[in-house]
Amino acid sequence: MPEELKMEVSLPELKEGIAFDFSSASEKDVAYAISYCSEKIDALTFAYSGIEVQALDKALSKYSGKGPKEAGAAILSVKSLREVFKDAIDDRPALISVAGCYFFSKLPGRFGFSPKIRPDMAQSSIQPKLFAPGTRISLVSKYKDWVAIKKLFLEPDMQKWEIAGILAGINETLVKKAFDFAGLDKAKLDAKAAALTKGKRKSYQSIGEAVKGIEGTPAEAAYLYNSILSTFEVLPYANRPMLSKQYPDIKGPKMRGRKPKA
Repeated sequence: MPEELKMEVSLPELKEGIAFDFSSASEKDVAYAISYCSEKIDALTFAYSGIEVQALDKALSKYSGKGPKEAGAAILSVKSLREVFKDAIDDRPALISVAGCYFFSKLPGRFGFSPKIRPDMAQSSIQPKLFAPGTRISLVSKYKDWVAIKKLFLEPDMQKWEIAGILAGINETLVKKAFDFAGLDKAKLDAKAAALTKGKRKSYQSIGEAVKGIEGTPAEAAYLYNSILSTFEVLPYANRPMLSKQYPDIKGPKMRGRKPKA
């Protein structure tokens, strides 16, 4: 199996094949390629999930500021985020976790930081080669010991949630591996995240308090934000666990922690 990343998506909103040659790539090159692909499918996954993203975008438009400290303060200013999320779930309570993940994936952008590694954080000159995709969604990748193979062949009668499931599985892999290859001191950052969340009640208010303490480079801030949110079982990117309550056939890795209370 060659050292490369190939992703194919054949949907009305995105028809694209993307290939990166990893034969002489550095870890920063791989982080760039991975984050480049995640940028393509993260928002698309939410669009197929069943939530009304426009309702959440409207709510998010009320926020603006600079940095995690002001983002944390904005979270603390909301009386009940669950009430905000209800506008996006069309009386399907099991989708509240999807709405929460979407909200927290977009909130950092209102305050000038990112919830994950972005391509511009990796400082790479590696370039994608584009090709015509087949009638499937797939990720096939290998770099050193990392191997990922995820495929779904598209059928005319396929439900949107099925498509969201495979997109989410690909995206969660990409987001996690981008952090792995970004050159971060994860042990130090994990200790910082643990200190920020230590002893805190599992709630959205606690998330706000912890987010206010985020400091560091853009990549470090993204990692800390992810670590804090995952402690409270809310991931700030499209993932399979957020979908599994509404769509039990979607299986994904269990997250640590408990879901926060409003």
